[in-house]
Amino acid sequence: KPPVTGACEHAYDSCALKFEGTSGVQTYAIGGQDNYPFTPRIVAKSGSPLLGVLNANISPQFIDEGKPPIDVADDPAALQRFTPSHFKPFSSGFGGKYSGIGHQTFHMNQLEVAKHRCVRVFFTHYQKLKSEDPFIVEGNINVHGHSDMCVVFRTK
Repeated sequence: KPPVTGACEHAYDSCALKFEGTSGVQTYAIGGQDNYPFTPRIVAKSGSPLLGVLNANISPQFIDEGKPPIDVADDPAALQRFTPSHFKPFSSGFGGKYSGIGHQTFHMNQLEVAKHRCVRVFFTHYQKLKSEDPFIVEGNINVHGHSDMCVVFRTK
């Protein structure tokens, strides 16, 4: 059952980040390789700052139409709780220089619970890269709380 539009798009609009080469909420297949990105590289919607590796130390959220966002770790439908870091950035696949979103191992019914959902991942730290070659790290930026440094996507 595809998610109803509305809440997911609103969450997407609240985030300053997106996936490279995309616009709007994208849908990605989950359940493939663990601990490896299933999305393209994470970039700023505005083009700046140029992002390197990102970290997330806040639980991602499921965004369901007509309900407040819920931390994935608090979803009662999962027979085994999701960890607060189940969906998170991984730099593997990008030569360790950039990040995309991947997932940890699914257990019991977690994969079915996580499919056909809208997910928001918040970032708590990112590398700001110089905007010209060589794209070296210019600064390490800490982000506090549920800020606009986030990405939103749908799962299938």
